[in-house]
Amino acid sequence: MAVTMPRQARLDFPGCLHHVMVRGIGRSPLFDDRSDYYFFIGELERELHRTGARCLAWSLMPNHVHLLIQTGAIPLWHLMHRLLLRYAGRYNRRHRRSGHLFENRYKSLLCDRDSYLLELVRYIHLNPLRAGLVASMDGLERYPWTGHPVLLGKRRASWQETDQVLGEFSTGRTRARSRYADFVKEGAGKVRRPEFTFGWSHLRGMLAEGGRTPKDDRDVRDPRILGDGDFIARVAAKVEAAERRRQRAGKRVSPQAVVQAAAKAAGVPTEAIQRPNRRRAAVMGRALACKWLVEDLGMRGVAVARLLRVTPAAVSQAVERGRKVEIEQGVSLDTAT
Repeated sequence: MAVTMPRQARLDFPGCLHHVMVRGIGRSPLFDDRSDYYFFIGELERELHRTGARCLAWSLMPNHVHLLIQTGAIPLWHLMHRLLLRYAGRYNRRHRRSGHLFENRYKSLLCDRDSYLLELVRYIHLNPLRAGLVASMDGLERYPWTGHPVLLGKRRASWQETDQVLGEFSTGRTRARSRYADFVKEGAGKVRRPEFTFGWSHLRGMLAEGGRTPKDDRDVRDPRILGDGDFIARVAAKVEAAERRRQRAGKRVSPQAVVQAAAKAAGVPTEAIQRPNRRRAAVMGRALACKWLVEDLGMRGVAVARLLRVTPAAVSQAVERGRKVEIEQGVSLDTAT
């Protein structure tokens, strides 16, 4: 008999890949006309820029939404909370309705990028065809509320991340698009993948305390994860390590002390990384400060943005840069403080 895991806290850390699903309450419509679709897309673009997240695939259906989001330093819930709140408020005012628009909270699966990236992109972009909103692959290429025609170069959406997906097929843009089109077409006749919606992961030895071992991949279901046992182990280790760093760092160093340490490591005054400054050393110091504050101290990206007087999106970008600076310079928060 399958074991269903209880609803747990969301898993998230910089660089996570999430399959996000949003449904209308009682399967009611989320979009009544083109204006609704355009407003949702506009708000999604705004939140992607604000948080530094990337959207790799998307489909807007009449009563539900699929998004494939890669987060930066700002957790996914920051993006989704503002996106859905603003959209629901505008939708209710425009259509003179009240009450909840969305069914419960949004659902998200933390996905193993190496195993599932392309399969998820195909699954999400085939939704309009499988739902009968378009009659053929040609129709799907013209469907305006999905990222499929954007990847094919038939529509523009500057906010959609296309390099990661197309880069999986070829380094040349034309060849990559042709191979991507063939890949999606090949999947049109395949059976739906329920795990892409509900999630399933085998935990192998993680059930040892219960005295039983799962017999196969579907024996244990975790609504938060799409990946195998090895992926779960890596996620668990990363989450636990991050929590230990935050607890350790939080007890012995303040945010301002972290900023000072980052400035010292970069060889610049503290003030140089707490105000706009494009000098290479200042950029390096700000990157270290963002990385240490977000990942080692556990501060929220928006709080770091206020402290350093930059945008949350800039914090996300700086965290990624900070990881590289740590390696290149052989420095860490432990050694710097």
